[in-house]
Amino acid sequence: MRRSEYRPEIDGLRAISVVSVVAFHYGLSCPGGFCGVDVFYVISGYLITGLIRERLHKGQFSLQDFWARRIRRLLPALLVMVISVWAMAMVVLLPTDNKDLGKSLVAQSLLVSNVYFWRTNEYFGNASENKPLLHTWSLSVEEQFYLLLPALLLFTHGRSRLSTKRTIQAGLLASLAFSVWFTAWKPTAAFYLLPSRMWELLLGSLLSMREPELSPPKLRALGWLGMAFLAASFWLFGPATPFPGFAALLPCLGAIFILAGTIPGHSLHKFLTKPPMVVLGKISYSLYLWHWPLFVFLHYLTNGSPSLPQRVSGALLSVLLGYWSWRFVEQPWRQGKGKGLELKAGAVASLLLIFLGAISIWGNGFPGRFSPRVIELADAESDREMVADLNANQIIRDQVTHLGVNKQQADFVVWGDSHAMAISPGLDLAARRAGLSGRALTRSGTPPVLGYFDPSKKRPQAETLAFAEAARDYIRKRSVKEVILVGSWSYYSPKGLKEALVSTATELAKSGSRVSVLLEVPPQSADVPRSLALDERFSVAGHPWAATLVDYDRKNRDFLTEISHNPQIHLIDIRRALFDEKGNSIVLIDGRPVYSDSGHLSASGSKWLADFLGEQLGWAEGLSPR
Repeated sequence: MRRSEYRPEIDGLRAISVVSVVAFHYGLSCPGGFCGVDVFYVISGYLITGLIRERLHKGQFSLQDFWARRIRRLLPALLVMVISVWAMAMVVLLPTDNKDLGKSLVAQSLLVSNVYFWRTNEYFGNASENKPLLHTWSLSVEEQFYLLLPALLLFTHGRSRLSTKRTIQAGLLASLAFSVWFTAWKPTAAFYLLPSRMWELLLGSLLSMREPELSPPKLRALGWLGMAFLAASFWLFGPATPFPGFAALLPCLGAIFILAGTIPGHSLHKFLTKPPMVVLGKISYSLYLWHWPLFVFLHYLTNGSPSLPQRVSGALLSVLLGYWSWRFVEQPWRQGKGKGLELKAGAVASLLLIFLGAISIWGNGFPGRFSPRVIELADAESDREMVADLNANQIIRDQVTHLGVNKQQADFVVWGDSHAMAISPGLDLAARRAGLSGRALTRSGTPPVLGYFDPSKKRPQAETLAFAEAARDYIRKRSVKEVILVGSWSYYSPKGLKEALVSTATELAKSGSRVSVLLEVPPQSADVPRSLALDERFSVAGHPWAATLVDYDRKNRDFLTEISHNPQIHLIDIRRALFDEKGNSIVLIDGRPVYSDSGHLSASGSKWLADFLGEQLGWAEGLSPR
């Protein structure tokens, strides 16, 4: 089959990919739907490599023509979507989110949005649901690949078919090996960056060079095996799956098997070429472009809690917008000749988007669109102090956060994850009032326990275990009297956590330390400063998104039962301070948000708890919590 021949079953495969992605993002029972992006990568590598090689063999390939085609294919729909999102953001988004949108717009214009989102994916950063252009990271990966692939094929063309194939094989194996290692070491970077994703595109490239020579029955079996691989990826994987790494092999091989094993007359071919599947495949690019910004605005305007009917409606609206974009934006541009102006048009469009992004950045998100009270509430997301994401070496070198009065010997140590950072301003104030000195040993996504590792938290295992051991040794070496363990306990996998916490407390107690465990701060279903600001803007009475004591107790019942009866542990029951008499979360004190996001205390909220913390720790009477 010639590469230039249209294959409707590929559009059917695109339909499966985009539907899985949309279902995943809209929370419609597809926990591994993010694997649809990997299927797109395989398809892209397969088609683009075949197209370039065919034109090279005919002597018709030029880089200018290649990029002109890419611009006609990708830029018009992207440009319309981005300009529309920018205009909508000027009406809807709060200043910080609007300014962040401007930054991501500039990054996308420079084809590096994947790098931008990797670098800005901080633990305390804005939630992904508030970033309308987050999905463009995958487009940047693909565009970066398009810069490399033509050069590779041009370099190897004319030498030998074997040379090209071996070069692609070598690149594929090197990228896959790097992806496996990088996913374990730096999982967030591995997810976003080209070197750990390139093998997926090269897998498609390799198939385009030589498809398997199998009998029709074996090809049919191969195609359905590919479908089984995709189904397993979509429903067995989830956000906690280390990805890409080895796990990405399942959807990528599934796509390869379907591309190779789907032949005319085959039942799978009939399924993939049904008109609804083909139409969804044809609009898949535009549908992908529109589905995420719509979800972000839906999530925003419902304070992070869109209902099932709202999510289904949003997904259907994405399909309608995707069809409109394909019919009235993509098709006219793709069918036009462009008269050689595509590269100039691409440069002008990039400059336009950079200009729009710069407006949002230089205007600081345009806070004047909102009342002073809305801005005051929204700004609480920056009300943070003592944020120190340490590593084991810093603890060993005593490069840690100091709390309380200035003394050489620490009276207490607070050890924990980012919630320990958030509670530190309150402990600092309480310690100053009591004349005590403390140290904070903190690392985000890392609970204060020994011998425990949760792979879903995207932290390297060796670093996690080393940090815990360094913290224990720090406490032992300095004979610290009081240790306060702080964590978002329900955030971690419960498997082995309670046992590890009890074991850690026992070991510290044997070393002469008194151990206190702070119950986790009640997590909210929405970002508190943003939700309070939006409630203020739209005059919403009460806080329907706030957590309740009933839900908190239900979620933490097992943990409470295990810890509260352990004689080695003094439990600091935060519920007494952060729920009112009706069992509702306290999210505002003296007009200031108690939280800086959906789960971490703001510095103001932490300091408000200083008296409570001092009382619970017995610091008014000396260091004796019992």
